[in-house]
Amino acid sequence: MKILITSGGTKIPIDQVRHIDNMSSGTFGSRIAIEALNANHDVVFFKRKNSKSPFQYSTNLYTSKLYTDKLSVCEDLSELIIRYNKYANKYSEYEFETFDEYRTELLALINKTNPDVVILSAAVSDYGIDYVDGKIRSKNALKLQLIPLSKVINEIKKKYPMVKLVGFKLLVNSTKEELISAAVESIEKHNCEFVVANDLSNMKKNNHSIYLVSKSEVKYYESDKNDANFLAKVIINKL
Repeated sequence: MKILITSGGTKIPIDQVRHIDNMSSGTFGSRIAIEALNANHDVVFFKRKNSKSPFQYSTNLYTSKLYTDKLSVCEDLSELIIRYNKYANKYSEYEFETFDEYRTELLALINKTNPDVVILSAAVSDYGIDYVDGKIRSKNALKLQLIPLSKVINEIKKKYPMVKLVGFKLLVNSTKEELISAAVESIEKHNCEFVVANDLSNMKKNNHSIYLVSKSEVKYYESDKNDANFLAKVIINKL
């Protein structure tokens, strides 16, 4: 299959020097892309600029290892080189930064690459703002009027009905029932194959867990301390 994966968060510019952002670093999306490649799928990776990708090596991630565990650093680099040599011809990467770039370029990218599946793991902004072309003066109190943005997932299915969608639903301090209900609503509204539902409070406790919710079943999975990519594998296996 050819799988298009979105990853990272979108930015909403306020003026030329300020913006509204979210906390997504693209870690989970990158892991999903790695497991899709490991399963021999073609991957189109649409990521936020400077967010993580399957072929990225950042010295910042390993600063503490450089003096304490040089062997571990060498193993990480070796794994990255092997992955690149094995899968580079099955992988393409594109970038976005703002919500408007994400929306416009994602729809164009689907048209260009013709994927079988689109996995929407990016953290997409729900609200926008009227952009100021300049710099808002900062000496006075300021109120910002947030404007609900259109759901890009709705546009995908309308324009490309044959594409299979995998959606994501993130809640905070939710119950199991609330999380599953939100996922089911998303399936019905957006015609997803299944939805990956999780709660931010669990992620912050380093206890990442997900529900895979489809029209026919709900399955629960917890992260594996011995395999950082376990939940990503679960998603790819579900496809």
